[in-house]
Amino acid sequence: MSKVSDCEKDIRDLKRYADEMERALDAVQRYSGDTVWRGPAGDRFRADWGKRSKEIRAALQYAKEEMERVKKKLEKEEAEKKKEDD
Repeated sequence: MSKVSDCEKDIRDLKRYADEMERALDAVQRYSGDTVWRGPAGDRFRADWGKRSKEIRAALQYAKEEMERVKKKLEKEEAEKKKEDD
C-alpha cells in the first residue's frame, strides 16, 4: 500500500469523525433550546455554547482543509518520486 492510499484512508476516517462531531454539535443545539432547558443555567449555557460551537466548527473546517492540503502534498511528492524512478 502506498503512502497516498494510507493517507486517503486516514482522511476518510478523519472526515467521518468530523462529521460525527458535527452531528453531535447539532444534537446539543437541538436539546439545549429554551423550550427544553429553561432558566438561568440554560441561558448561561446557550450563551457560552453559541461561541464554543462556532469555535469547534471552525476547528473542524480547518482540520478538513489541512487534511486535503497534506493529501495533495503527498500526491505531489509521490508523483515526483515516480518521475525520478522512471
